[in-house]
This record gives sequence, structure tokens and C-alpha cells, in this order.
Amino acid sequence: MVVTFEEAESMSKILDAMQGGPGDGREGPESRATTDYHLGTMDQMTLFPPPPEGLLLELDNITGSLISRRRSSEGMALVFTSAATGEGVSFVSYCVARHLAYLLDGNIAWVDGNYLSPQPKLRGQQPSYRALLREPDRTHELETGSGLTLVGHGDEDIKLTELLTCGHYERMLDIMREKFFFTIIDGPAILNAMETAHMARYVDGSVLVVETRRLKHEVVRHGLEQLRSQGGRIFGTVLNKRSYQIPGFLYRKL
Repeated sequence: MVVTFEEAESMSKILDAMQGGPGDGREGPESRATTDYHLGTMDQMTLFPPPPEGLLLELDNITGSLISRRRSSEGMALVFTSAATGEGVSFVSYCVARHLAYLLDGNIAWVDGNYLSPQPKLRGQQPSYRALLREPDRTHELETGSGLTLVGHGDEDIKLTELLTCGHYERMLDIMREKFFFTIIDGPAILNAMETAHMARYVDGSVLVVETRRLKHEVVRHGLEQLRSQGGRIFGTVLNKRSYQIPGFLYRKL
């Protein structure tokens, strides 16, 4: 798997902070082993397998760009989503959150906001995302520290759209920004859930995950336009499962 982060304003431009291509070999075995150890032991639990070694440099680039966008002492909240289901949003957002926690020594939250496909490993964990929407002041109960804080989706019976638009969601995000450097929300696919546009409206930015060569360009553009029409700010796109036709080090010279 290879991930590339691109500016939303121009799908063909790669962020200046992400000019490094994969496979240039700048990190030695000892450094990489240290990285693997921290990433493998910091979680409350492991939701996905560790990312392939070739993906870690890409994660360095993506997280570096996100960190550079944080301009104040207040944290940032981001929604990761896709135009349609099956693009790998949960895996990508989780990997980004883990890598941010590694780089910043914790105080990162990953929130399962995807009611279409909630993470079964987090079932029963409290307070859940749905519980926080219903009682946003419970966000203060979330623990911070040197690891990655995981927030399950929950199964509380709530009126999701109403709570996303009545001020409860905004209140939850405000407290998240006070407690965490970054809050990464795993959102449902845009074209499969109207709630995603509401979620994107109140965060600092959205990241669209696109699996290479899977969806037509028109479908992806439609998803972007739907987010923008609801006031969402697009930070960029992540190209999932991208393959390189020439050696990675040559991409640094393009």
C-alpha cells in the first residue's frame, strides 16, 4: 500500500511537505525498528495490522503536512472520508492517527464516526461517539496521555442528524480540541451517508481517501463537490494502494 497526499485545490499538486517519494532509504534499520516498536505498543488495542514498512515514509509525509497546518495551541479536528464505500478510510485514518501519536508523543484521538461500518473491537467501550453526541460534556471523561485514545462508535439510540446539527457535535469538537493535539474522525462514505457533510462542516478540514483506479473521476469529484456545498473544507486527498511505475527515488526529481 502506498499513500500520497495531494492538495485539494489542484489534484495534480503534491504538498510541498510531501515531496519525498517512497523507498529512498533515508532511515536505517535501527531507526525503523524503533519506530515499529513505538507504533506497535502505544495503542489501547490494535484495530488493524501494522502498516507495511514502505508506508511509514508516506505516513511521515502526511502527518508532517497536517502538523504544519496546526497554527495555534488549540488542537485540530479532521474527518477522513471517501466518495463511496470500500476505499480503505478506516485503515488510512487509523494509521495516520497512530503515526501522529508517535510523532507527538500522544494526545491524539481516533473516533469511529462511521455508523455504516463500526469497529467491532470497540463495541461496549465508553464513552462512545454516540454517547458524546448525546452528552457532549462527557468528552471531558476521555483520557489523554502518551498513547492513542480510541473512541468507539457505540450503539446508543439517538437521532444522529439532529445531534450533528443542534450544537452538540460542535460542543464535542470544542472539548476535543482542548484535550487533544489532533482528533481524527473516521467518517462514512459521502455518497452513502448524508451525515458526513454535517460532520465535515464543523471540523477544521476533511481528507478524502481514494483507492487508485477503483472509482471513476466523476464519482470522486461529485463527492468533493457535495462536501464543499455543505461548507466543508477539503484539506486534500490520500491515494490508497497507489503503484509506482518507476523507482520511488525518481519521484523526488519530478
